[in-house]
Formats: sequence, C-alpha cells, structure tokens
Amino acid sequence: MVTQPSQLQIFTSSTPDINGQGNGSATIDSITGGTPFYNIISWSNGATGYSVTELAAGTYTVTIT
Repeated sequence: MVTQPSQLQIFTSSTPDINGQGNGSATIDSITGGTPFYNIISWSNGATGYSVTELAAGTYTVTIT
C-alpha cells in the first residue's frame, strides 16, 4: 500500500532590513513532513541554502525539493 507523506511544514525566522541598508535576513529553522532529504533550497533572489542574508525590505519566496 502506498501512503501519502505528512504535510510539509516550514518554520522560518527573519531579521528586518534596518534603514534601507539591505541588512535583513531570512532563515529556515526546520522542515518537517513531506519526504525527507531536502536537496535543493533556493530563494527567489537566487540564493541557496537554509539562510539568506543582505536582504532589502520585500517579499521573498523559497523553493524546497
């Protein structure tokens, strides 16, 4: 029997950009559910990995595969 994995949950934290200096950050603190071993984590600004730094204020998305 094939069963579905549990729902993917992504827990994040962030630090805001201060005074427009592009010094914000975003971090994936943990990933649960889905089918583990998450090989590729890419952010909408082209960065890869669990953390991205030097962010200006704005909206960013992350893709996990």
